Amino acid sequence: GAASVVEHYIKEGYLWDTVRVIGGAYGGFCQLDGNDGFFTFVSYRDPNVRKTLAAYDDTVSVIRDKIVKDLRDDPALLTPAIIGSVGSLDGKVLRPVDKGWVSLNRYLVGKGPEERQKWRKEVLAASVEDFEEFAKRLEGWNASVAVVSSGAALEAEGGDQMTLLDLNDDSL
Repeated sequence: GAASVVEHYIKEGYLWDTVRVIGGAYGGFCQLDGNDGFFTFVSYRDPNVRKTLAAYDDTVSVIRDKIVKDLRDDPALLTPAIIGSVGSLDGKVLRPVDKGWVSLNRYLVGKGPEERQKWRKEVLAASVEDFEEFAKRLEGWNASVAVVSSGAALEAEGGDQMTLLDLNDDSL
């Protein structure tokens, strides 16, 4: 629960500013999968892949050195991330077909009303300490990187230092 507040805060603040506004990517975000624990960074239409990858690498230090300090100075900064996280669970009004799909998925992964309520309570109780814990977890991650782009764009970014895989190659 609380980790989704950290995710929301990073996505709507640091990544929006760094990857989208400054870096010029059409979009950039992160996502935590509550079922398997995978944490993913994504950008698209990104003219500065190397700078974006560096921004992702800097996330731990940004959480520790800036975000935690900001939240300690002004705890009210946490409120929009809490509201956004609850909104991601409650979401919008669904069409009947979507309600069925969501219900099926929840059933298959064992996410009943009790689990969603537990998650909601954790979100509402999120604190600065949860950001510090999240940074510790990220620090120890074993990251994999994949860039899907045109060959020309990667070469312009210094793709000579990357292993390029041509997805049009039938021998794969």
